[in-house]
Amino acid sequence: LASGGYGSSATLELCNSEESGKHYPFPFAVRQRFDITDEKTVKVTWEVESSLNLPFMMGAHPAFELPDFNPDDEVHGYLQFDTADIVSNSVLPDGFPHPEQTTIALEEGNILPLKNDTFACDTLLDIRGLNKKVTLLDKNRKPIVAVTHDMPVLALWSPKHGCCPFVCIEPWCGICDVPGYNGEFAERQHIQHTNGKMWTTAYTIEVL
Repeated sequence: LASGGYGSSATLELCNSEESGKHYPFPFAVRQRFDITDEKTVKVTWEVESSLNLPFMMGAHPAFELPDFNPDDEVHGYLQFDTADIVSNSVLPDGFPHPEQTTIALEEGNILPLKNDTFACDTLLDIRGLNKKVTLLDKNRKPIVAVTHDMPVLALWSPKHGCCPFVCIEPWCGICDVPGYNGEFAERQHIQHTNGKMWTTAYTIEVL
């Protein structure tokens, strides 16, 4: 832990143990570092180390408040993307991604309105790796916060189908299995591997 205004940071570390080896037989060290880079930005960095070719997934769960949320409003806010559409694998209440895909055309400016039924599908799961920046806008389309990342999977969701005062913008390296998958864990779609080296990636959250 380093403190003192901008440049402050905190690092969390998880290492293998005798107990973890009963379920996950790999030596490893996982570190998550939080850096306050300026008055409006936090950078989150992951590092994964192993002397073996460690298969793993890594992802984030940041959630953001929707200002002045009112369940009776038609629109609670907006999400803005890099692309003109979202191609989502179906995620049903069982929590698993399904092979079927739905294309959601966005409004002008690559904007998705957040309504009470936006997440009736449970989760919008875009695995194309094209939307590297997602910006949350308020009801008046004023930018609030931006998440920037370089990961292949983007998960977007909110409880109660979207009738909720927050929305989750989650960058991921890896996804759950599709129903019926019986292959190796190491062969999952978007699974990551250390290859005996240091693996690292990062994302930033910027208040606008």
